[in-house]
Amino acid sequence: MERIEWLKRSELMPLQILAGPLTMLIELIVCMWRFRKDNSITEGSHRKMKLIQPRANGFVDLHNYSLRVIAQCG
Repeated sequence: MERIEWLKRSELMPLQILAGPLTMLIELIVCMWRFRKDNSITEGSHRKMKLIQPRANGFVDLHNYSLRVIAQCG
C-alpha cells in the first residue's frame, strides 16, 4: 500500500493515474500472486494432441486416435 501512496504523491502524471486502478484492484492482484493457478498442464496436453492430428490421418477409428493420445500424453 505504501507503494501506491508513493505513486499518488509522484510528480509524474502517468504514475498518479496508475495509482487509481491499482488501489481498486490491489486485493485481486494479491490473490492472484498468492493463489497462483494456471492451465499450463491442460495447454501442454492440448498441444501434444494437436501434434498427433497430422499423423492420425490413417486412423479411421476414434478409439485408435484416443489410444494414441493416451500413449503420448499418458
